[in-house]
Amino acid sequence: MNKAFIFDMDGIIIDTERVWPLYEKEFMNTLVGEEIARKLSSTMGLSIELIYEKSKKLGHEGSLEEFIDFYDKYAKIVYKKAELTPGVTDLIKELKIQNFSIGLVSSSPMGWIEMMLERITFASAFSNILSLHKHSELRAKPHPDGYLHIMKLLGASPQQSIILEDSNYGIQSGKKSGAYVIGFKRNLHKNYVQKNADEYADTMKDVIQSVKERFKSEYSL
Repeated sequence: MNKAFIFDMDGIIIDTERVWPLYEKEFMNTLVGEEIARKLSSTMGLSIELIYEKSKKLGHEGSLEEFIDFYDKYAKIVYKKAELTPGVTDLIKELKIQNFSIGLVSSSPMGWIEMMLERITFASAFSNILSLHKHSELRAKPHPDGYLHIMKLLGASPQQSIILEDSNYGIQSGKKSGAYVIGFKRNLHKNYVQKNADEYADTMKDVIQSVKERFKSEYSL
């Protein structure tokens, strides 16, 4: 079996999690109304579909298509403005040296993933990229479906897989898959508390060290 390292995207490779709130406050009032927008709690780690479902339960009557169109309009701004996380290139280089198969699982639409891929120099390093938005047969995070699916594509078992996540929905998804989960803290909102990851990392240097520790016996060969 292969060793696999699987990235989440938002808040991991690109710091969109702290940029979205700058625009969500503006367009959610228009999209769902001020009262529903106020009642919605944090949407961090949620797919558009789950945000839409929460809004519907609070009384929103618009269509999912309208919802997605609004988000798409602002995504074009967010993915241009958001900073790429420092050190990801170094992590990718280390993973390649150590013969990891590299994958990505995101709740975001494939179009948003492509906007991120256009900005990075290591897009070809990903053996498989999975947009849960595109695969309705796979349940959204916090379910493990996406991670289990990509492990299969990468030819890796959960015991030989590391997942890098930031949101608690993502961490739950990774843990339920049986993989080893690192909670990445650098791009989190202030006061956001991660729970139940196997360990936590503040920087990509920390992640590299965690990978080395996880497969210490192989590094010593």
